[in-house]
Amino acid sequence: MTLPYHVRLGCLCFATFFLLHLALGLLASLTAPYTIRRLALSPARGTAQLLLVLRMLPAGLAGFVVAAVCIPSYLWLEPAGATEEVGWGCLIAAAFGVGVLVESVVRATYAWRRSNRFLRECAFGSVESHAGNQHTTVLLIDGPLPVALAGIVQPRILIARRVAQMLTAAELEVVLGHEQAHRISRDNLKRLLIAFSPDLFPFVRGFHALERAWALAAEWAADERACAGDRRNAFALASALVRGRG
Repeated sequence: MTLPYHVRLGCLCFATFFLLHLALGLLASLTAPYTIRRLALSPARGTAQLLLVLRMLPAGLAGFVVAAVCIPSYLWLEPAGATEEVGWGCLIAAAFGVGVLVESVVRATYAWRRSNRFLRECAFGSVESHAGNQHTTVLLIDGPLPVALAGIVQPRILIARRVAQMLTAAELEVVLGHEQAHRISRDNLKRLLIAFSPDLFPFVRGFHALERAWALAAEWAADERACAGDRRNAFALASALVRGRG
């Protein structure tokens, strides 16, 4: 199929991105179980950071190659007026490249809007208060949600009134410390970046193991920061989790 100059460039870029991202993504996915086992005894914070890098590395490297190699070389070596046919293989790969990128944008946009809508709904009728020894600013809400960190750019700590009244001072302090750890680490923003990262194929969750492992490591890292190596804090956090589920 004969295509115009700039359309051929677009096909080349999308096809290259898809094929390179697919190769790197398959490598990351296939080695994920081994990587997760090797990191099992490592500090949770470092594990979460490494897993996040592994999840985003295929798209980052593929995008870099397209921007640094494909586009400059095409513009430099391909004559503007030249007529050249594009094979069906390139067109199919380019279509898959467009598909995974569009899907990632839609998924991230939906996650962003859902997060903002959830925060607005929780903020309606809530009361801003200061809790814990550090006088952490929280939103006291009514509803079944016990404790959460909502929002991406300016995340807020939400805590149900019944939970705030139920927990002891020590339990409340460590629970707030856990959510503060998520806020300091910008974990909600990282979740958005993961949602924005393309999958191997459109509508195929090929990085599920890495994403789940990162989520667990992020929770453990928040636990470690909140407990600060103190067994009493760890016991208080475990007790608060049991109370919150009750």
